[in-house]
Amino acid sequence: MKRKLEIMASVMAMLLVSVAANPSERRNVQRDFSAEDVTAQCDAFISKDAYLGEPVMYTVTLRTNYSRILSIQRVDFPQTQNLSDIGSVSDYNYRLQSDGNGGYLVELTQSYYAPEETGVYNIGSSKYRITYGFAAIANDPFWGPYRTEEPYTIVVNVPAVKGKAKKLPSGAPVNFSGAVGNFTFECNSPELTLRGTGEAEVSFTLEGTGLLDDITVPDIRSSFPENLRLKSITPHSEVVAKDDGSLLSRVVYKCRFTVKEAADCTIAPVEFCYFDTDSRKYVTVSSLPCEVTTKAKPKNPRPGQGQYVDNPIPQTPIKAMTL
Repeated sequence: MKRKLEIMASVMAMLLVSVAANPSERRNVQRDFSAEDVTAQCDAFISKDAYLGEPVMYTVTLRTNYSRILSIQRVDFPQTQNLSDIGSVSDYNYRLQSDGNGGYLVELTQSYYAPEETGVYNIGSSKYRITYGFAAIANDPFWGPYRTEEPYTIVVNVPAVKGKAKKLPSGAPVNFSGAVGNFTFECNSPELTLRGTGEAEVSFTLEGTGLLDDITVPDIRSSFPENLRLKSITPHSEVVAKDDGSLLSRVVYKCRFTVKEAADCTIAPVEFCYFDTDSRKYVTVSSLPCEVTTKAKPKNPRPGQGQYVDNPIPQTPIKAMTL
């Protein structure tokens, strides 16, 4: 009995010593990598020159030589000057890619801003906390060697960047909307066939690479002929980021109207004037005319026969944007 008590006391002493000791020393960890071998650097990029009203893209990329990343956390957000925040795409959606030279790239953020006024704009420095996982073999005093993972955390600084917002050229047309970028404006129904004098709908889509929040709305109302009574114009807008990183703005104007008399007529083209950042000129685009044909309403309509319903707009592949 006394011998058993001595053995138990010896085991308890070993356990106490084991708990008090440094875990890595206790387990005799053998890592496949060491903290001294890890390199990590954050690069920041911004659109250096942009016209007032043109979106500014800001990206932060992590360069590292070790692929096993357990977590990434932004611990210090940058301060901005002369910029308003539009939204971010890739925060918390990190993808590891090869840099082609044996290292790795991780896009930490892809954000969009808008210059508030002409002159210098900048985005200050920030910080990210990167936690790596080192594959290791630990040697437990009771159970022997086993595989584990040792975390290693570092904080990486992101440098500040700056650019300049340029003033738009003089000589803007009277109908200039204030939009800056590249845009198209289309009538989604070049032809409408109606029956009788009921209610119908036609829609126009304004789409492009600039911002459409503070623009002058296209004059759709004046394009409707006397024979059509325009009841309402309802805009539906969205801002998304495409897979190639470009920003896409879209506004769909849904127009509800009624026919006063059963007679053929035309909804005239609608113009939209913007500043084209590629040609650096003011450009006016217009929608195609919409030919409205009105037929006599049948006395006994078949089930499902009624007014024209506008087809939905074809959607392009896009990814969600955090606003």
